[in-house]
Amino acid sequence: MKYIKRINELIHVDTYNLDKLRDLVGKNYKYKKLLNIINERLDEDGIFFMDVKDFSKWYEEEIKEIYPDPPPLWGGLYTGIILLATFPEFTDDVIIITRDSFVHNFSSKESFNRFKSFLEPIITHENIHKVQADKKDPKYIPHANVNNFAEYVSHPDELMAWANTIAHEIIEMYPNEMPKNLMDVMQYTRSGRSVFSTFRDINDPIRKKFIKYVYQYLDKMYDDRNSKS
Repeated sequence: MKYIKRINELIHVDTYNLDKLRDLVGKNYKYKKLLNIINERLDEDGIFFMDVKDFSKWYEEEIKEIYPDPPPLWGGLYTGIILLATFPEFTDDVIIITRDSFVHNFSSKESFNRFKSFLEPIITHENIHKVQADKKDPKYIPHANVNNFAEYVSHPDELMAWANTIAHEIIEMYPNEMPKNLMDVMQYTRSGRSVFSTFRDINDPIRKKFIKYVYQYLDKMYDDRNSKS
């Protein structure tokens, strides 16, 4: 299938890499100390890990007036991560909310690799939102209604960021070349199942735009990977 080459409309950011935390594996740090070490290392990248209790307090005191509906909490299997979010009116950081079981990610190489595979595409997703926010009026709130998934994922900013996430999931499954049955593959990735359950009408222009974004991101990712080999 022919790749789509015109990608000027897309926002490209480097895929985020958590390898700078790999040496923490097996050190058996307590939860709070581990968060402090991680935050010191990732500060320059605009990444901040926060305990769920601290986040709840911060949300109530600082954010609730502008974001009256908090983002829904979800969890990554075995990661201890509850939510990632960007709040550009308050901080330049990508906020990652955690719980005590988060320390398990650093108990073994296998656990860390699972954590890394889960988290890197999502941080990249949020970094796309940071660039989007920088390009807009400061008063602009980038997120659609998070309590209505169809409306949320159809928002232009989310459409682009979710396409990037699904492209990462596909290239993890097919690292060497784009799969010939790409349409089938993208609908059954971790994120694709949710997104495509919203876009059921094959003639939906938003669905078509989303698929185009996935192709474009994958084309760029494979080109980058091949240029390094």
